[in-house]
Amino acid sequence: METPAPRAVAADDEAASTLSRALGLDELFPGFDAARLREVFPGGVLSEYPLGFRLVDQGEAGQDVFVIAGGKVSVRETMGDDDIPLVVLGTGDVFGEIGLLRGGVRTATATALEDSRIFRLPGKDLQEVIAKHPSLGDHLGRIAAARLGRSQ
Repeated sequence: METPAPRAVAADDEAASTLSRALGLDELFPGFDAARLREVFPGGVLSEYPLGFRLVDQGEAGQDVFVIAGGKVSVRETMGDDDIPLVVLGTGDVFGEIGLLRGGVRTATATALEDSRIFRLPGKDLQEVIAKHPSLGDHLGRIAAARLGRSQ
């Protein structure tokens, strides 16, 4: 049976607030709400992803970053014949930042563990915000470094 496609939904202020906290935007954009979300990330989309949907595949090209507004995502890495579970992420967690910061190649596979609401923020939008507000790049760098098992 084929997994259904994700369905775009309107972002409300609560989802925008979750995104703001996850990306550390509170100081950059006080009062971040759904209207401000559309201004700052014009290509950003909040979608409902069904259980089992693969959001990214290890090795594929991609610089989009994801923020979970509700639900759970499993992140796994394949090494040789081994499929290694890395982490289960939930509401307020970010993933895909390594692809954005390290040349656009996915280092792991992310799959929805339950029906989930997840923002997909285009790498282009993020790069424009980072150019104006380097602290966002620093924040994403710290997340990536923690994931890679290093401190920054």
